Amino acid sequence: MVFDPCVEGLLPYTILYKERCGRLLTASQDISAGEVLFSDTPGAVGPDSNTKPVPVCLTCYKRLPCLVYRCWHCSWPLCSPFCQKAEGPHARECELFQIHSPRFDIEDFDKPCHWYNAIMVLRILWLKDNKPDT
Repeated sequence: MVFDPCVEGLLPYTILYKERCGRLLTASQDISAGEVLFSDTPGAVGPDSNTKPVPVCLTCYKRLPCLVYRCWHCSWPLCSPFCQKAEGPHARECELFQIHSPRFDIEDFDKPCHWYNAIMVLRILWLKDNKPDT
């Protein structure tokens, strides 16, 4: 017999489905402020383009003081050659950029760089096509 904490009533929430909004969680018991209800690994992670406009490494998301290193293939900012690994998070969109030839050419980081918004979208679309169960 498989133990299912949802059935056993050990979880502080219940997963429901409502036609008007889809799946949702509702509290099944009192929940304390700050109580962790669950944790999960994100399917995709990307840079935050809404904060101070400075270059950000697309692999480790470290804010860079300037464009100290660029990807050899697409010119997007990275920290170092270490963050340009073939299996790293940047590799998927880099492959797409190589096929379609857009090169990151922003030099003025005194204003927001909306190019970063595309990274998260591309990563989610890649998952949809390549790992739909994520």
